[in-house]
Amino acid sequence: MKKYFTLLLVLFLTSFAVQAQTLTQQADFPGNGRFRCFSFMLDGKLYVGGGRQYPAAPPAMADFWVFDPAANAWTQLNDLPFGARSNIRAVVVNGKAYSGLGYDGNGTSPSSLHNDWWQYQPQTDTWVQKADFPGAARYQPTLFASGGKGYLFGGSNLFGSSAGTNLKDVWEYNDQTDAWTQKADFPGDGRTSAFAAPDTDGGVFIGLGYVSNLTNFFSDVWKYFPTTDTWQSLPPLPGTANVPVIDGGCSFYAVYNGKLLLSNIDLYATVLEDYLTYFVLDINSQTWTAYENANPIGSRGDWAFGIDNS
Repeated sequence: MKKYFTLLLVLFLTSFAVQAQTLTQQADFPGNGRFRCFSFMLDGKLYVGGGRQYPAAPPAMADFWVFDPAANAWTQLNDLPFGARSNIRAVVVNGKAYSGLGYDGNGTSPSSLHNDWWQYQPQTDTWVQKADFPGAARYQPTLFASGGKGYLFGGSNLFGSSAGTNLKDVWEYNDQTDAWTQKADFPGDGRTSAFAAPDTDGGVFIGLGYVSNLTNFFSDVWKYFPTTDTWQSLPPLPGTANVPVIDGGCSFYAVYNGKLLLSNIDLYATVLEDYLTYFVLDINSQTWTAYENANPIGSRGDWAFGIDNS
């Protein structure tokens, strides 16, 4: 049966070729349409799990899938052992994939939040529980890897009028010792849904996002240097002729050939969506260029991944 949703994980998977700026349609995702899922690349394959439907019930899901680009085919794997989970993230550290946190069920109260941490083993399609995240349980944090370590930044534990906050703490995960260490806080405002794009020099571009109750949205961009635990402020994302202020969540980002590429940005603050513009930061000159109407996918909150420079 066909499944239609306002917000989709993906109805068709695409491969973005940066050199020619073209998109080639791949096999449709065979599971339910969704958003707020987790994904990671491992051994040349894409893995996708969890997420939620909106507003259909049940909102959180526990299914887990792998996409093989060589075969252009999806395969359903064993369900997630930690159950249905939404607003969950994943990261690959030293060739090993990790996921955790997020919330279960409807995600309407702090009791639905988790701080568990799991490692996926593709040879046996199993998950092994690791040391719990020692910070506050949360949803929609930003995860990234650099220098053989995993990092977790931000997220939120705020639900409606309940006590909670949009977080700005940063944590380092050492997969060799299975231990977490708190690092210097992010110097900007606490937020969810920030992007994180590692650079070739070991730094990581981080920025955009919004607070969980959608009362504040961000256009700032930063660079974090894990080896020195320091932050550098970069020029904020510029507006365009059609949308003078660009801020919100970003689901398409990459560093390629000395450039930072951002697209698929939810402009909640202006009740607009600029999914069609590619924003390119020249890393050396620190100047932005906007390529309007360059994204042929259209208006949706989807995501992208890279394989062999595509």
